[in-house]
Order: sequence, then structure tokens, then C-alpha cells
Amino acid sequence: MGSTKIHCDRNGLIWIGTNGYGVRKYNLVNQFFQHFLPGISTRQLCPDRNGRLWIWDNFSNIKLLDEQKNQIAQPFIADNSLFHHDLLHAQDGSFWFLGEKRTAPSEGGALIRKNEKTGATQQFRTPILIGMFSQLMEDHNGDIWIYGRESQLTRLDLSSNKFSSYDFSQYTGAKEIGHALMEDANGHYWIGTPHGLLRGILNKADKMDFTLFKNDPANREGLNNNFILSMHDDPRSPKRFLWIGTKGGGLNLLDKKTGNCQHFTMENGLPDDVVYGILPDSRGHLWLSTNSGLCKFTPSNKHFENYSVADGLQDNEFNTLSFAKGFDGRLFFGGVNGITAFVPEKIAPNQQPPKVFITRLKVNNKQIAAGEGILSKSIEYTQSLTLKYTQNHITLDFAAMDFASAAKNQFRYRLKGADKNWIESTTAHTANYSNLLPGKYLFEVSSGGAHGVWPAEPAAQLNIYIRPPWWRTTFAYVFYGLVLLVGLWQLNRWQKQRIQLQQQRLFEQKEIGRIRELEQLKTDFFANITHELRTPITLIIEPLRQILSNPKAENWLSKVQIAERSGSKLLYLVTQLLDLAKIEGGAMHPELQWGSIDDTLQAVADSFVDQAQRKGITFYSGPVQQALGMGCFDADKLEKIAANLLSNALKFTPEGGTVSLNWSQELDGHKQLLVMEVRDTGPGIAPESIAHIFDRFYTIHSATGDGQAGTGIGLALCKELAEIMQGQITVESEPGQGALFRLKILLQLVSTHNQLPLPEPPVAAEQTLPIFDLETNTNAQTSVLVVEDNAELRAFLTQTLAKKYLVSSAENGEIAFAMAQEQIPDVVVTDLMMPRVDGMELLQLLKGNLPTSHIPVLMLTARTALETRLESIKFGADAYLQKPFNTLELMAWVDNLLENRRQLQQRIIKEKKQKIALLADHSTEAVATLSALDQDFLARLQQALTLELENEDLNVEDLARLMFISRSQLHRKLNALTGLSSTEFIRNFRLDQAMLLLKSKSGKISDIASQVGFRNVKYFSTAFKEYFGVSPSEV
Repeated sequence: MGSTKIHCDRNGLIWIGTNGYGVRKYNLVNQFFQHFLPGISTRQLCPDRNGRLWIWDNFSNIKLLDEQKNQIAQPFIADNSLFHHDLLHAQDGSFWFLGEKRTAPSEGGALIRKNEKTGATQQFRTPILIGMFSQLMEDHNGDIWIYGRESQLTRLDLSSNKFSSYDFSQYTGAKEIGHALMEDANGHYWIGTPHGLLRGILNKADKMDFTLFKNDPANREGLNNNFILSMHDDPRSPKRFLWIGTKGGGLNLLDKKTGNCQHFTMENGLPDDVVYGILPDSRGHLWLSTNSGLCKFTPSNKHFENYSVADGLQDNEFNTLSFAKGFDGRLFFGGVNGITAFVPEKIAPNQQPPKVFITRLKVNNKQIAAGEGILSKSIEYTQSLTLKYTQNHITLDFAAMDFASAAKNQFRYRLKGADKNWIESTTAHTANYSNLLPGKYLFEVSSGGAHGVWPAEPAAQLNIYIRPPWWRTTFAYVFYGLVLLVGLWQLNRWQKQRIQLQQQRLFEQKEIGRIRELEQLKTDFFANITHELRTPITLIIEPLRQILSNPKAENWLSKVQIAERSGSKLLYLVTQLLDLAKIEGGAMHPELQWGSIDDTLQAVADSFVDQAQRKGITFYSGPVQQALGMGCFDADKLEKIAANLLSNALKFTPEGGTVSLNWSQELDGHKQLLVMEVRDTGPGIAPESIAHIFDRFYTIHSATGDGQAGTGIGLALCKELAEIMQGQITVESEPGQGALFRLKILLQLVSTHNQLPLPEPPVAAEQTLPIFDLETNTNAQTSVLVVEDNAELRAFLTQTLAKKYLVSSAENGEIAFAMAQEQIPDVVVTDLMMPRVDGMELLQLLKGNLPTSHIPVLMLTARTALETRLESIKFGADAYLQKPFNTLELMAWVDNLLENRRQLQQRIIKEKKQKIALLADHSTEAVATLSALDQDFLARLQQALTLELENEDLNVEDLARLMFISRSQLHRKLNALTGLSSTEFIRNFRLDQAMLLLKSKSGKISDIASQVGFRNVKYFSTAFKEYFGVSPSEV
């Protein structure tokens, strides 16, 4: 074979061209690894200090490799009758052989010491059994250790030539031969077994303390495999860390102090998880023999560099115990095809990263060749690629120009625009991308060769542009943008129109709601003001009518006083209404005049002293510190505001409370202000009313819900008057803490006394009520309860009705209901609008309560609405009288109600007798006109009497107890419904039952008398004839 050309590339490869025999390649890098004894599977390697290597094969044959003589020498052995399993070249130059008898292996082993130069030998019989994988070790004291069969360890003390044995089977749980024995830098002994790792420490008694390190699935920081094949101290920290090779768990780093382990497996870069041998080199690297080649591990950066048979190894598979480090630093690893030897310091990876070329292009799974449209030239020389949007499935093949270990070349690639990170690849030379979106991409690929030496910049690049479809072009997006802008403009226009329409509708709805609320406020206002007007009108007309009807009456003066006060009150209300009308028409303006501020306000305060005393209220007034003197102000409007505020304060403050009127001066910059405060200890103002308290037609309700309310014009007028005087009025109030009204207006104080005459103080809203002398009533047995919140009208009604009836009165429905239950009056005359419990609520209470359900109720009110009258009738009102009313009409209605009640009583008794005479049902048409509650009462009463009919001792107290009411309530109830007393009703019921029994011929007269509760037959006959007009024998 002749050569035509020889070339050495930058990677150290020799390429030889031949005549007819192709190209031959020679890898000079592989010359770093030496290969001995091919075809032989080695079992154990032992280098000696003379540069020779003792080799055991799987058949226990021993070979001696002498590299200096470049030959396989005949080994000298200690005893041909032994199987020699291990050899040790001790520090003193002597050789130690470990073996077992060929004829009787079970008799124990032999340890032979031999001097190579003199040939002298010394033999020791071992106290433990020796096997094929038994091992020898020399410790730091020069003593010889033997790792035997069945989990036994023995030590030969050369100072005494005696053995000390240590059995550790109790720790491992089995008697098996192990594969690893060593002494660490701390003088501790480590034993690798198939069932875990043992650490032995000799104590002073020459006993060994063992510690077992074992895999625990619950402890992820312990050993990950129990089968220990090899061990070695960490070159950097030999006293702290121990490297452990396992059968299936890869490489473990044990922290001798904590017992924790770090694990390194194939996932971290190890070629195989079976680690047969561990040998360090002078640079701190660890060389590991595995089932998949040789590995150089760098602990400092956790980097693995793997070598295979392609790099010159004997084979990828190595053997247990077949590894050793020569005294000259060479490393030996034996396997299934001989021995690999090398000097680790001479093995250096190629630091030049290889070139990379893109070798093939596929588009939509079709290979593209140069000149086919997409490629104008070969893909290796193409820098950019343009594709249609449908050509979005791309496959790129690439190759590295490193042929020394082509199968081990490492790659990484990425497609910018699609991949976020580099994609690492150790076997595949292809990049595949599918469903790529239109756009610009950049494909980059690099190779780290066989040893991971990566370039700073990508070795090959390819620009790829996938054109978008026409609907995704720039022109299309411009068109879409214009359409979108027009659409947004139109949408914005529609949205504005819709919002405007919604706002208009919302405004209209709010306006309708405001108008309705205003109308409702006006309706409530006119209802309230009508009530306020009708009451004084009633107190004007009725007293005058009574005077006209009886001019010579002795109490005509008091009636005139009532009419006069009511007229003043009516004038006050009308004046307020006129003032509001003037303000609305813009006809009211400030009317400033000189006068005394203190005198004006004190005059208003003095006009309310009597009213405060009458209600039991403590009233204070005066300036806060000193008198203000003369000033220029609108006295009329100031008086109206003060009078309104004081009237409200006295109205809402209960008996025992306090009301005060105070005034003072305040500076606001260069302006002088009059500050007037009205404070009371009333119930306060409800929080929801604070914001609306000065609104027109808004009625104030107290925070306690006692029902007191105003007309809705007083405070509104105060606010309007304050604003006319360039001032403001505010309120502070908390429920239960009273209220404070504060007025601030502009004021000009002077020191002179030039002033216009001040007007007279306003008339107080209420004045002292007269005391009426009631005439003796003509019907003292008939009682009437008057319920009216206006004190004057209540006194007038009481005086009027007292002429004929026994009259009692109450100021609201709550008090009236309690009095009605106690007194059981014959008629109740009540106003509709009252505090706490109004007339409608009182009507429901009376008609829904058994003791009072029969009482006729006459409603008095200023409201004329049909709904109010219908509601009153619905809840059981017997009569309805509007204010102002005629006194004679009132008396007529009361008389009529009482007369109707008397006629009903008579009809009940009469119809009852008729029914009994005809043996018919006891129910009568008259009873049917009663309320359901009263009908039920009579039915239950008759049922109770029927059950107690034969009880001769039954009395009124017993019957009241059966009906669960008091004796007096029973008596008044029966008298109101039937006109009979309780005793009369019981007697008449017995006689009614006797008539029924006599009609039905149920027995003798004496027996029937006894059955209906009469002890004396003669008395029974007399009472029967008096009641029915016939004697019992005539029935």
C-alpha cells in the first residue's frame, strides 16, 4: 500500500492518502493511553516499588509486567501450594503474599513474608478464612491488615507477630466478602461491604468500635446505595471527606463529621452509575473506572470528562479491584480486555474548539438542494434564508470538524426568536423546528468537541426570514389600523351619544324623583301646616260659638282668652308663610338700623320665660362675657330667627331640661360678627336629618323617635333670613345630647347711642293656659277618654265634655292606651297626629286588645284626605270628625255612640231569649255585629260557664280567673257588651240553660235547678218567672 500524501491537522490527527485503499486516520492523542495484555480480563492489580505491576486474572493466574525490560516476567511466588489472592510491597521492601491452600481452602489462609533478594520467607497462618477477593493493607504503623471472607477483619502486629481479629457481621447482617479496605488520614479504618459502609476505630483495649453508614430512603442526604466498591480520601480535605464508589449509586462524597453525602450520578455527567475504582492524580482530579469507560472528575467545579475505547482504552468495561496507582504516579485500570495505563498529567484535551458547518436543510420534511429555489448555493455557504409562511417546518443538520472522537462531539444550538436558552446535545446532530410563526430568526450552533471546549462566539449562523401572509403584511396592518381608528372613532361617538342619553335619562329620572320628593314634602308640609292651622282655628271658632249660644255663661272670659291666643298663634304661622313667599319673590332685603343688640335679644328671651316655667324647663339668656352695646343690624330678622330657635328648643326639651340663649362678638379677619347660640338638652336630632334640617318643607324628627315634628318652615325661614343678612346658621347635635344652633351675621358696633326705635318683641308661640272650672256632669256613670297633644285643645275638649260625662285626658297615644286598659272608658275621643303613639296606632292597640276592643273610638283630625278616613275605618274607627269641628256635633257623636252601644246590648239580650225559646242556636245577629275579638270573648265566656254550670259556688272572681282577666275588667267588659253586671250575666246564663233543659223535657224541675247551679228550688222558680215571665211548670 503506497501513500500519496500525509497531512496532520490542528487536532493532532494524521491523515494518509493511499493508492486504492482510501484514507487512513491515526489519532496521536490516543497514544497517551497505553494498552497491555489485550484479551485478558484482569481481577486485581498490585504495583511494587520496583516499577513492576503484579496482575491477577479471573482464573487467579499471576503475571508480572516489567516495563523497564519491556516483558512479561515470571513472578516469584511464596508457595506453589497456595492460591495467591493479593500482594503487598511493604514500606520496608518486603513482599507479603496472601493465599489459601489449593487442597483445603476451608482450613484457613496463609500470610507469607518474603525477601526478594535473599529469598527468605516467614509464614503465618491466618485466623480468618481467605477468599478470591481478600485484600491486604499496610497501616501507618507498618502492621498488616487482612480483609477476609464472611465479614472478618484481622491485623498482624509485627511487634508481637500476633493476630487480632474483628467480626463486623452483626452490623451488616450477613457474612459476605467485601471489596474495599483502607485507612484514612485520621487513622480510622473504612470497610466497604455489599450492605453498607463501616468505619472502625481502635480503642485502648485493642477493640474496634464500628459505625455503619447505610442507605435510608427517608434520608436523602445519606448514602444512595449500600454496595460499596471503592473508597479514597478527598485530596483537598482528606480528614473531612471521603469519596465512595458504589454499584448502582454512582459516586458519593461522605462528610465524615456529619454523615451526610453528596451524590454524583449519570444525571450529573458520570458515564455509568457503577464506579469500580477511584484514583487521584497530582492535580486534584479523580479518575474513575466504570462500566462505560473512564472518567476524569474535577471536584472543584463538578466537571466530568469521559473517555471511551475510541480514545485508546482497553475497553469501556472495567473490573472490581482492578485499579492501582504506581509509585511513579502512573494510573492502572484493568478491565475485560487488558489494562489501560497512563500518566494523567500528560493527558490534556484539545483547547481549540472545532469548526461547525450546517450540512443539510429540510423544509416541510423535504430535503432542499442547491439551485432548487430556496437555496441558490450549498447550505454550508448560505448566510440567509427566505421562506413562505407555509414553509414553517425546518430541519437543520450540522457537523463538527473534529474527527479524533467524532462520536463524542458536543453541540449546543438555538434559534433566536423561538428558543430562550441554548439547547445542549451530545448525540444528535439535528435541530428540528415546526409551526414557526412569520418573522425573523437567527440559527446559531457551536461545538465543544469531545472535551467541552466551547468557542466564545457561535461557530455557524444562518438568518431565516419567514414571510408573513398578505393579511399580515405592513400594508395590511396599516389598513387594519385605519379601519380600527375609524371604528374607534365611531365607537367613541356612539359611546358619547349613549353616555349623553344615559346622563339625560338619569338627569330626568333624578329630576322626576326630585320633583316627586318635593311634591311629597309639600304634601306632608301642607298636611302638617293644615293640622297646625286647624287647631288654632278650632280653638277660635268653638269658644266663640259657645259664648254666642250662652252669652251669660260665667266662664266666657277664659273662652275669649283661648280664642285670642289661638288667633295670635295663627297669625304667627301665617306670617312665617308670608315671609317665605317674600323671600322666594325676592321682595325681602336687609333693613339695617341702629339699636341695642343686647336689648333686642333679651326681649326675645323674656317672652319665652313663662312658657319655660310652665314646662318645668330651666332657661338662661344673656351675653357670653360682656354686653355688645349698640350696633347696626336687621332687628326684625334677628328677632324672628331667635324666636324660631327658642320655640323649637322649648318644644323638644322635656321637663327638667335646660335651654339657653347666648350671644357674643367674634372677629373674622377685619370683619365683626355677631354669634348667637341656642342650646337645649332635648333628645337631639336624628343623624339622617342633619343634612336636610334647613330644607324647605322638611319635617324634623327627634333622635329618640318620640314622634314630635315641626311644620317644615321655621328652620328653612331662619336659613333664608340668615343668608339675607350675609350670615349663616349651623347645627351640632348628637342623639341624646341635645342640639346647638349657631347663627353668625355681619355686625357693625358703635359707641354712640343714636339709634332708631326698636320694634316690640314678638309674641311667644305659646302662652299661659287658663284653668277651666268644669261643670258638674249629668251622667257620672259614663266615662270619656280625651287624647290630644295640644294642651289648649285638650283642656277645651275636657271642659266641654265634662258637662255630661266623666272625662279623663292624655297627651299622646302611649299614655292613653295605658289609661284605657285601667279605666275601660265608654268612649275614646282622639286626635290623629300626636307624638310617640299617634291616633292610628292607638286605634289599632285598642281594637286589638281584649279588655278595650269594644270601646267606640271617635277620631278628630285636620286631615281631610279620603285615604286617611278609609284607613281609620279599616282599623275600626266608629266615627270620624274633621277640625275645626262644632261642639254640638262632637257631643252628638258621643251621645250617638253611647246610644248605639246601649241598643246593641238590648238586642243581644232580646235575641238571645228568642233563640232560647225556639231552641235555636245561641248566636244572634246582634252578636255578629261585634268585632271578632268580642265575639270570641263571649263564646269563650259561655264555654267556661257551661263547664262550671253545676258549680253552685261559682262567683265573679272564679269566672275572671277562668277568662285570665281581672274582676274589674270582666265587669266593665260585660257591662259594655251586654249592659249586665258579671253576677247578672252568670245568673241569666244559668236560667237560659234551664229553659233549654225544660224545653227538652230533660227531668224534674228540682233536678234541672240543681243542674244549672241553683241550690234553692223556690228561688230558682222565682228568678225563672221574673226572667222569662212564666214559671218553670208552665214551660
